[in-house]
Amino acid sequence: MNRSEFVEAVTPLFLKHGYRSLNIDQISKELNLSKKTIYTLFPGKKSIISSVLNQRDRILLETASNVLQNSSNAIEAYVNTIIKIGEMVNFNQQLTNLQELDKYYSELYEENSIQLKEVIKKIMKDILQRGEQEELFDLIDIDVTCNLASIQYLQLIMPQTILPEFQNNRQLHWRTVVIHTSLFLRSLLNPKGYEILKSMQSNMQVNDNHSHLPNYQEFQSLDEKLWKRDV
Repeated sequence: MNRSEFVEAVTPLFLKHGYRSLNIDQISKELNLSKKTIYTLFPGKKSIISSVLNQRDRILLETASNVLQNSSNAIEAYVNTIIKIGEMVNFNQQLTNLQELDKYYSELYEENSIQLKEVIKKIMKDILQRGEQEELFDLIDIDVTCNLASIQYLQLIMPQTILPEFQNNRQLHWRTVVIHTSLFLRSLLNPKGYEILKSMQSNMQVNDNHSHLPNYQEFQSLDEKLWKRDV
């Protein structure tokens, strides 16, 4: 087993047990690896956690790149990227683990937060640049707009950094992401982009006058998939 394979195998264990609770002995037992083998790959637990977080960021970047490539326009790419990230993130475990990481591995948390923000900015800049090339967005300053748009994505991945209330209300968290994404997307559009948005509204289901988002039915389906589970 190489480092990459090990990181892929150990990631679900951290999601299950948390960054603090999972130790090298448990990893050794659950992956059926000797501790000597583990320490050959990594000097310690902190290094393993860092690699797990780095892999998550690489996967986010690769996923967003694939979504952008397979979307028919930048508007569709913007929405589909939000949806795809939502499918990737297990909100309950992700939130708990981020809180734990911040408390017990604060240096790693800070380092990865900075790295994650840069990843999100890269994702957003690619989408916004395509939107400009397609003449769908009216951007005064792409870097400023990119920073603002990144906040929308960070709400999805790191909700506790925006509002503490999201810690105990995941539906409020997701609903807020949907509303903010919709409003922000509309603020980017020029007349041509707005016409494309209107043409996509056949895939949109209006709900309490807030669901003005292309492909909103997909958001509703994802909402049910994530939150309406047996307790």
